[in-house]
Amino acid sequence: MQRDFINTGVECLDDLLDGGFPFGCLSLIFGEFGTGKTTLAMQCAVNYAKDGHGTIYVDSNGEFSLDRLSQIALQDLGLVAPRIMVFSPRTFQRQIEIIETLGSFINPKIRLIIFDTISSLYRLELADRKQTFALNRQMNRQLALLAETAKAKGIAVLLTSQVRSVFEEKETYGRQSIEPVAARLLGFWPDLILCLSSTNDSSIKKAELVKPRQLGSASSCLLKLTDNGIQGSS
Repeated sequence: MQRDFINTGVECLDDLLDGGFPFGCLSLIFGEFGTGKTTLAMQCAVNYAKDGHGTIYVDSNGEFSLDRLSQIALQDLGLVAPRIMVFSPRTFQRQIEIIETLGSFINPKIRLIIFDTISSLYRLELADRKQTFALNRQMNRQLALLAETAKAKGIAVLLTSQVRSVFEEKETYGRQSIEPVAARLLGFWPDLILCLSSTNDSSIKKAELVKPRQLGSASSCLLKLTDNGIQGSS
């Protein structure tokens, strides 16, 4: 059976991902601020829209910008913009409500859902309420629903996540000194996890495939973050 993917538009990254972000799966991009998570997510939405398809983009981080979209889409902005349906929840409860009603928006033309950032409202709520158990349970339910929706509808669900520092190496995240917020949950549910990190060159980012682990093949590549999106870096 032929596999089906959302292409990133970056050859080396698509090769690393064995084609791109797969349909029927939950995928996660995590990394520190400025490593290109939102740009990569928007670039996937733009590429998919150019093929005639729609995207549900949940902007929980408040960073979706029409100006940034126009930089990535360039002359195709008029074609692309109407095909990206943007939701902007400002509370964790509203994020839950959106996830619970996603099924009513999915149709044969919409097979990509992006959550940017899945953990931002969780983090704000945690800082305010200090109810870790209840919030973790709610986050677990959200991720379970998204994973179920991806598999049942055959769509690609792409999450981005903020990070927190860790003080020792953890096998789950390889050599990284950072991990996603709500790492235990965000390490369990996604089928694919990609880490973006900075290098000594501010415009060059490293993309490392954390899950699934690749045996006998490259596990990372270098990307160039530009005004017009993400490109491969030699």
